[in-house]
Amino acid sequence: MNVAANGGGGVSPELAKNPHRRAYSAPVRAGAVRQAEADAGERDDRLTTAEHGELKQLRTEAAESRRAHEILTAVISPGPALPPVAGRQQRSRSHCRSASRA
Repeated sequence: MNVAANGGGGVSPELAKNPHRRAYSAPVRAGAVRQAEADAGERDDRLTTAEHGELKQLRTEAAESRRAHEILTAVISPGPALPPVAGRQQRSRSHCRSASRA
């Protein structure tokens, strides 16, 4: 590929040797270096790869727990009160209150 054909840009010699190898930008490479330093214990300003994986797992478990809690709360919580059945007398609970006072 010549320089005129691709608009002035060229293929890096590294990429030309191995076309399957990806060419990464400088910020991406710098981030990878910082992550490797964190994994080696040389940096403490970011999580290691293991810590990041653990945090991701804990967040997933917390989200699952919240969903399960919402489902159980919806199933267990009492719905709206049912209207009284016609012709049925409501029971008085006055006997319960008086017994507890005695």
